[in-house]
Amino acid sequence: MSILDDMLTILQAAGVGTPGTNLFKGRTPPSPDAILVVQEYPGEPPSYTHDSSHPAIRYPRVQVSTRAAAYDTAEQKIQAAYDALSGIVNTPSPSGAIYFLSIRPLGEPGYAGVDENNRVKFVCNFEVKRRG
Repeated sequence: MSILDDMLTILQAAGVGTPGTNLFKGRTPPSPDAILVVQEYPGEPPSYTHDSSHPAIRYPRVQVSTRAAAYDTAEQKIQAAYDALSGIVNTPSPSGAIYFLSIRPLGEPGYAGVDENNRVKFVCNFEVKRRG
């Protein structure tokens, strides 16, 4: 299971949405109008300990984006995702494959304009500090 799958599970448990219905990873589908997408992107270089050739701690970053026909709907969905993810500290991932040392927002959720179909977008970026 990937870090994105674990994050979708966390978001689903928090009542933010349902994977494959209105929660997606890695891509933004053309429909439905109201969705939340998580995408991983490069973060800081990993940390190594002693003489190990494997990283002890990794720092991937994840962008969470929402889209909806109404401004308030998109804003509420990004805030719900922000609230669900930003308090995670020293917690095993839902799959047990990794250990979250922290999930830290890199800023507040922000308005990101509208897409080609005039749907409102919001985004928020997170740094994940993880073992495993």
